[in-house]
Amino acid sequence: MTLRWIYKKSREHARRMKYYRGEVVPAHPKFPEGSLAATQSFASPVEISAPNIIYSKEDDDAIDKYHRHMGEFLCIIT
Repeated sequence: MTLRWIYKKSREHARRMKYYRGEVVPAHPKFPEGSLAATQSFASPVEISAPNIIYSKEDDDAIDKYHRHMGEFLCIIT
């Protein structure tokens, strides 16, 4: 749950940065089709006052699965 919160907050901070031009899609969870949290390979910064991305239960599950997968990967390479 803490990793999920960190992911969401850091993503919100990044998309408001002056030089933001989109997300590196492979470095993010695979969100369900049609999700409001879907990653975009090209975008421009949003205003500081822009609303945060809205995540569904399925999006939260995708984030958790991504972090578990990354943890397993790190265990394998060490």
